[in-house]
Amino acid sequence: MRTTTLPSMCEVLAKNYNNRNMKARIFEMGKIFIPNADGEKLPDERVIVTIGMYGECGFYDAKGAAVSLCKALRAEAPTFEALRDNPSYHSGRCAKICIGGKQAGIVGELHPLVLENYGIGEVAYVVTLDLALLYENRLPEPLYTPLPKYPAVTRDIALVCDDELEVARIEEVLKGVCGQLLEQCKLFDVYRGGNMEKGKKSVAFSLTLRDKTATMTDETVNKLLTEALDTLERKYGCMLRA
Repeated sequence: MRTTTLPSMCEVLAKNYNNRNMKARIFEMGKIFIPNADGEKLPDERVIVTIGMYGECGFYDAKGAAVSLCKALRAEAPTFEALRDNPSYHSGRCAKICIGGKQAGIVGELHPLVLENYGIGEVAYVVTLDLALLYENRLPEPLYTPLPKYPAVTRDIALVCDDELEVARIEEVLKGVCGQLLEQCKLFDVYRGGNMEKGKKSVAFSLTLRDKTATMTDETVNKLLTEALDTLERKYGCMLRA
């Protein structure tokens, strides 16, 4: 009885690669069996959704697939925490997926040795999600929301920060400062190399802000962004990219 779906997904990715498919987006839903500490009890049976991909994709595409699946099933929005000690994944390019305060899965880039072992000649990414945990943390039935009366304001910001800083930490600050006025916070670019200082990266976000009770002024938006940028600089040393 298998304890992980990762080997079977790697085999499918390898088969597609060896059949000269230039890119692949694959999913599987299957059971795993986790042994109990008490050897006399039957293993814990879990249904896992596994997503694998390679070719014209990156870590944030895999992360986006996890977020989209949670949204489609009306589960709580997942949070992500860096995971560096799983030998199947590339250190620094892997994260735990947490829902309802529990680890619900993993998203990450497969380790080069794993790719070599399975004969996959492309960088590949795998997502695993515990289906039961998603259903245990479902949100209430959606309610009808009327169309907004007031227009949204969009702003793009690009920040230079330490390469090791998790994007989730930046998003937490932006959401904490802007509160309910922040309708959407979307990461659309991560840049390293070139004229970027060693050990640094640039991350760019598209922010959508809206006040449901009045039209937002530039003064209000600028005040919020200034506070957010000051907080990011103070906590993490982030600087607005010139």
